[in-house]
Amino acid sequence: MSTWQVNASEKEFDSIINLPASKSISNRALIIQALLRNFNNNFNVKIENLSNADDTLIMLDSISSENELIYVKNAGTCMRFLTAYFSCLPGVFKILDGDERMKNRPISALVNALRGLGADIEYLENEGFPPLKIQGKKLNPAQNLIIDDSQSSQFLSAVLLVSPFLGHNSSFIWNPSSDSASYNKMTIDVLNSFGIKTELSENQIVVYPVSTNFTYNPNYTIESDWSSAAFFYEAMALQKKGKLFLNKLFSKSIQGDSALIGLMEIFGVQTEFHEKGIEISFNPTLIQPNSKLDCRQNPDLVPALVCIAACQNFSTEFIGLSKLNYKESRRLDELVIHLKKLNWEILSDSESISLISNSGYQTEFIFNTAKDHRMVMAYAMLAFQFKNISLNEVNWVDKSFPNFWEEALNIGLTKLELV
Repeated sequence: MSTWQVNASEKEFDSIINLPASKSISNRALIIQALLRNFNNNFNVKIENLSNADDTLIMLDSISSENELIYVKNAGTCMRFLTAYFSCLPGVFKILDGDERMKNRPISALVNALRGLGADIEYLENEGFPPLKIQGKKLNPAQNLIIDDSQSSQFLSAVLLVSPFLGHNSSFIWNPSSDSASYNKMTIDVLNSFGIKTELSENQIVVYPVSTNFTYNPNYTIESDWSSAAFFYEAMALQKKGKLFLNKLFSKSIQGDSALIGLMEIFGVQTEFHEKGIEISFNPTLIQPNSKLDCRQNPDLVPALVCIAACQNFSTEFIGLSKLNYKESRRLDELVIHLKKLNWEILSDSESISLISNSGYQTEFIFNTAKDHRMVMAYAMLAFQFKNISLNEVNWVDKSFPNFWEEALNIGLTKLELV
């Protein structure tokens, strides 16, 4: 494994950043597109601005593949959505497998829910974990189904995506205040955008079936990714000079991570909306030191937020982090390790981190990116605080943001492989 040095320019920011399309929306849209086509060959939906992230390419290949073995690497969204997708296709036989990290990411709550609808799914190795053997069949609609989403919002979303194709109304009991609500609302918004009818009440979701005379939306455009924007907000919070224009981000977004706007004001980054995107700049009067941030609805923003807090040297508490250790890496554990290496005194448990005080930064170590795209990007931006840092790997960004290093170059961030 290579070691890379990341360096940052001190030049004032004045750049336009092109963010990737949202892979979260893209993968939902691809499942619906495929199910519509399977339901009726005349239902052809054109998806525009599809993500080019590795996760989305895996989803595209998996849906179109005629192979029995489907290998999704460490793409959790693909594993979960494809489990539901293949389960509801009568006559289809698939084995869903992934890398070693994927084999340690639990999936029993989703499998149990699908089995309750009649799915034929078997564990091939360890009970409750991939790989899975799936024999597709006609599933029954959900009747006030409760799905345990404490480990991942995608368990409920996976079943929501296939529900319109089960012949009758499906209903789910849910908590709109749960940790997963923002992602499940995204799923419902995507369903609605395709023309699929849903109803939300205080504790219930109803999904109505697609029919032969269904009026669908033939064109669907994917938004740019708010989760990826977090790292350029991070850069602004650390550089504190100039302005950045982020293309194709808008105030009316179905992404829960658009909450980034308010969260970043706490760290002094302000947002101004324009017709074609947003402009961000640093305003120190906005800073709210010693804050408490509830990140239950926005776990993907946590790496960037924690890195900013660690550099601005304010005591900060992050709560609602229980899902972080079920991500591409054990993100909570990894952040705790690196905060301690940076000489932060912290308090932490299974769902929170509190930064107490720093006795003087120590950065003479190699940041372990743990094969995690968001950790690579969050740690890379620390170079704007420490001028250069070392990472053990830099290419995992392909998972969500293949052009990250090209866009980072626009703000003066460079990488050099060390011999």
